[in-house]
Amino acid sequence: MEYVARLANDDLARAVEAVAQKFIASGGYGSFHMHLASNETIVQTFTSTVSEMTGEAQRFDKEMVRGHLDSLLSGIIDSVLAERRAHLFSANAAADDSAALCASLRHDMKRLKDIAVRKFAAT
Repeated sequence: MEYVARLANDDLARAVEAVAQKFIASGGYGSFHMHLASNETIVQTFTSTVSEMTGEAQRFDKEMVRGHLDSLLSGIIDSVLAERRAHLFSANAAADDSAALCASLRHDMKRLKDIAVRKFAAT
């Protein structure tokens, strides 16, 4: 599971870069719409990561790995949010926009994590 978690950060960074490249090509780089699209891409990539990690965790005793799974996913969320804040700061995003984007992203990712961990424990 740790290996999948490490790969997740790379996948998330590549996904955000791909969104930025699309907006650079269209002349909308740095726009609020671009940052929303980046958030959506991050959530989609995180959804895939959660699926991979819970699939990997199925190989082990649920009681033993549930907390570890939760911890790894929480670590990914924290890492992504820290990178997101830094990216928005370097992109000179308005403080209110940055706070709203990060709060929304945190909410979506945490919701996905909580659902996955509960579902994992119930199966």
